[in-house]
Amino acid sequence: MLDIHLDSRDLFSWRLIIDEGLFIGRMVRHAEQFPNEAIALDITALPFVAVAVHDAIPFINKKLGFHIPVEDLRVTRIRHMTKSLSSNKMSFYDYLSETRAVIDQLNKQFSGGPFPKLLNRFRNNIGITYYGELPCYATFSSIHLFTKDSSELLGSSATSFPYEIGYHSAFSGSFLYRFSQSYYADRSVFDVSAFETRSNDRRFEDLVKKVKIIGCKDDVIFFFLSELLMLLVSVDVLFEAGFFTDAVFIKYSCLSLDHVARALQIFTTFARTHAELDLCTNRFLSEVERLISREDKRWIKRAHPLRNAFMHYDFSEKLVSDPSGCSSSWSILDIACNNQMGLDLQGFKTELMAVRSKLERSLCELIAFPRFDPLKVPWGM
Repeated sequence: MLDIHLDSRDLFSWRLIIDEGLFIGRMVRHAEQFPNEAIALDITALPFVAVAVHDAIPFINKKLGFHIPVEDLRVTRIRHMTKSLSSNKMSFYDYLSETRAVIDQLNKQFSGGPFPKLLNRFRNNIGITYYGELPCYATFSSIHLFTKDSSELLGSSATSFPYEIGYHSAFSGSFLYRFSQSYYADRSVFDVSAFETRSNDRRFEDLVKKVKIIGCKDDVIFFFLSELLMLLVSVDVLFEAGFFTDAVFIKYSCLSLDHVARALQIFTTFARTHAELDLCTNRFLSEVERLISREDKRWIKRAHPLRNAFMHYDFSEKLVSDPSGCSSSWSILDIACNNQMGLDLQGFKTELMAVRSKLERSLCELIAFPRFDPLKVPWGM
């Protein structure tokens, strides 16, 4: 017999779980209908699947008395990479080691054959994938995401680790998918259009030139900032492509903004306290610190309890003191926004999108991240 512990404060949490199951179900349907486009979608969506299953399954087990197994450690690692850089999960020093292994491999790709140093000056060694004009991932970021410790499989034909990530993500995500199926009688809600992307081939060395001019001394810093940019943009991409509902879009917009703000702060603190590593100049650090205005930093800090509520499916009494009279899941979120931010739901969403948009533009301008160029489309595409 089920041991159910539910109250009206959980209404929006269940809305999130159902809609995250819908998101995963749309990925499944997309893979069935558009297998050629499935890989690009999977790479873009995986970080958000990892975050969803980590806290959704414990919430379901607690509230319904289920015993669904928690996610595999491989999936947990993806979550740590996209949640934040923290000393107890992934420090910036760990990040340096991992990403340097990726960059070293990029530099060695064409080391063989005649005149390797000369040829390497002209050969492209990375690809960037765009949905419309929006960059959703690059080969260097996907290598980092899918490679165990980012060195053991680099340059190897081994594919077991990526397959294991895919298997365990699907296994955990399938439980959310089933919840969504039980809610939506009309299966057409799982239908989506093809996730059509296009790519540019480029040289990693060319991408880092702008940041080197303004004081970035280590290529890892460009790697880091571009990953943060693509994480933010991927939320927009998945919403625009029809995979995220409004509820899921608001959740991951808030989570990704909070993550990027904290990751930037951790980076600048690390760089200033480890000056012996000579990662960048003080001028460059000042540029990074100005990516988010003081006003927007205060806004993000105020919104952090909402981020926690989205992450842990916990709209507690601090956010929703009196849920009586709430007629819908959205009423719960509206009350939480009013109590925490002094804004109704629409006002919170408007300000959230404005802060995110400014940060996306600032990041893109700082590192001069390339726009899609139709003249740089890989041969055969």
